[in-house]
Amino acid sequence: MVLHHLDKEKGILRLEPKGKLESQDFESIETEVTRFLRDNGKLKGLMVKTEEFPGWSDLEALFAHLDFVKTNHNKVERVAVVSDDSLMQTGAPAVNLIIDAEMKTFELSDESVAEEWLKAA
Repeated sequence: MVLHHLDKEKGILRLEPKGKLESQDFESIETEVTRFLRDNGKLKGLMVKTEEFPGWSDLEALFAHLDFVKTNHNKVERVAVVSDDSLMQTGAPAVNLIIDAEMKTFELSDESVAEEWLKAA
């Protein structure tokens, strides 16, 4: 399950995985993001906040995640990964090589700094 909140005024999407990622999570998020992008063109930022990467429930969830990234990575100015998990911290730079958005990692205790960085886009 992924909790998500789209702050339409700031143009920032917050994602907080609370368990293994499911394909339905991305369908729900995609619907809301598509509506926002239709009216605004781009998201200023995307914040992914998690204590640790939860993984995917199955291959369908993995492919839904990859499809979401493929469809939207060029419509987001910045991505903030907020986590103390070493996989999230070290994996983000590798992901940054294949997406158009500027990506930066932050410790969980620096969530407010991450939000300010997103707003400055």
